[in-house]
Amino acid sequence: AADKMSVDGALGFTTKVAAGWNLSTQFSYRDATNASGASLMEHFAAGLEFTAMDHFFIRAGYGSNYPSAGVGISTSRAEVNLSWYSEDVGTSTVSSRDIRYLFQFAFRAF
Repeated sequence: AADKMSVDGALGFTTKVAAGWNLSTQFSYRDATNASGASLMEHFAAGLEFTAMDHFFIRAGYGSNYPSAGVGISTSRAEVNLSWYSEDVGTSTVSSRDIRYLFQFAFRAF
């Protein structure tokens, strides 16, 4: 209840390169009211995702003042993703980078 209000905004586009080949982009500005007291660059985030043959994904991005990347494979019944990203776990005056890895497996029952 003591947290200050924050406003986020995002805009994304998907461009069809060819049948089954897409390029998606996303841009966002987080915490427009600066309730966190973070630097200006920490509010911006952007990402690209390239889709090949509707089944293979390559991702790259920037957010929380750090780069990120990932790959994925998708079928009609399952999806596997591997990502690398960072979070700032420091205080508003001292930055501390925490590198994280995410492995995700999703199975579709229906």
